[in-house]
Amino acid sequence: KKKFNSKKTQERMKEEEEGYYRENNRSGRDLSKTAYRKIEKQYKKKYETHNKKTGKKLKKPKLINTNFDNVINFEKPENYKTYIRQIKPEEYEKYNIKNIHYFDKEDERRLKPIEKWEIYTLNTCPGWYFIKNPFTIDQEGHWIKQILLEYPQTPNKTSLDSKYGPQKELWKNRETEEGKKKLQKLAWATLGYIYDWTPRKYTKDSKAPFPTDWSKLVKGIAESIGYKNYAPEAAIINYYSKERTMGGHKDDAEADMTKPIVSISFGNDAIFLLGGDNRDVEPIPMFIQHGDIVIMGGAARDWFHGVARICDYSAPEHLDSEKMKDIYRPFTSYLAKENRRLNVNTRQVFPKDEKGNSMETLDTQAS
Repeated sequence: KKKFNSKKTQERMKEEEEGYYRENNRSGRDLSKTAYRKIEKQYKKKYETHNKKTGKKLKKPKLINTNFDNVINFEKPENYKTYIRQIKPEEYEKYNIKNIHYFDKEDERRLKPIEKWEIYTLNTCPGWYFIKNPFTIDQEGHWIKQILLEYPQTPNKTSLDSKYGPQKELWKNRETEEGKKKLQKLAWATLGYIYDWTPRKYTKDSKAPFPTDWSKLVKGIAESIGYKNYAPEAAIINYYSKERTMGGHKDDAEADMTKPIVSISFGNDAIFLLGGDNRDVEPIPMFIQHGDIVIMGGAARDWFHGVARICDYSAPEHLDSEKMKDIYRPFTSYLAKENRRLNVNTRQVFPKDEKGNSMETLDTQAS
């Protein structure tokens, strides 16, 4: 395991956190006092740097234990009936849930029949769905490979571009000293319409081609859950290190807010917080594990949410085992050994007309 530089890491985390809240605090309020922030702090990693009895500095910072009893675990849904309920196959018609696929039957990327999915919804928010990992091991390997090999390179925009220029063959150059450094620093990449982080908006002329394979996957998932005519147009890929988090925020920059965000994760577990339409709503904490899918639809489309914590070395063992095909093993093994999490959140940006054509009539900006 890598050496933990307590001072540098904690200083960087503090700077990122303060910067995030400055950037997103358009209300003028002290966001540190909100109900959302209170729960966020509760689950963030905290380290003990000195011996409590002697006061001497520890050679290695010690992670302080956190109580996770109130974090929803979809491995044990029976313990959280106050918040969630499973939608049984016999209820699918009521929820307009049905098999919709855009991969051929012979294509190994085609997900298993929806009758075999575990689908949950929130008691307080129809339209929000959680799907317990519906991927086969081969499908996991395929998508992890795509996310590490194909997607973080030009014409897609990445967090590395401003310093290093457009990225080419980032994964293939990982064995070099510079390549390894860049891969470790990679924080995000975009697909399709490019989100401009400073003014927080999309523009119709700023985009790269959206990957056909990822579009087929996400379109099939969204439409199977009842969101008809879903058109994946933009995605942000987050490459989480073990210390990285995502502060509470809304995804409200899309012109079409009636279509959900489809969020798919691989690698380490995360503690995801789902709040409400303002920061005074106390968020619900839940574990998002390898392969899980969250569909932010209904009222939750405009709710605050974020990632409070990445759980160290929590990825499943099969990612670095002989169960994974050789063509995928370098990518899945990297994810497990480097203590990483991948998340791809996809959205439709513009509304469509009756013929399905995009109505790109104006720039769209967050409120």
